[in-house]
Amino acid sequence: MLMYEPQHVYGLQQLIRQWGKDLVVNVGQRTSLYRVIERLATEGLVAVQGTERNQA
Repeated sequence: MLMYEPQHVYGLQQLIRQWGKDLVVNVGQRTSLYRVIERLATEGLVAVQGTERNQA
């Protein structure tokens, strides 16, 4: 999914739901997705491209 389009965890959660993959992957808790991304980053399989924060 990250190869499809770089995403933040919320975006990944929404994309998983849109694609109907939430039927096989539990994405109810965003915390679990953060843990997966952290493990992938630790293994060098993904990298942070940047961070942004909305300015309200």
